[in-house]
Amino acid sequence: MRASWTLCLVVCLLARSSVADELHVLAYNVLYTGADDAKSLTAIADEDADVVCLTELTPSFVKAFEAKLAATY
Repeated sequence: MRASWTLCLVVCLLARSSVADELHVLAYNVLYTGADDAKSLTAIADEDADVVCLTELTPSFVKAFEAKLAATY
C-alpha cells in the first residue's frame, strides 16, 4: 500500500508543476469484498478527477475499469 500512495503523491506533485490552477484528486476504495463495480465506476466517472488513486481492486473491477475508463485514466 505504501508504494501506491507514493506513486499517487509523485503523480500529484508532477501534475501540480503543470500550468493548471487546480488539481482534482480522487482517492477511492473499491472494497475488495462486496463491491458493486458498476456503482463504483459511475462514482469515479462522475467525479471527473485529474488523478484517481484506487485501493482494494478486484480482477473483475480492473477489467471493468479498463473497459469503461481507460481512455480517460
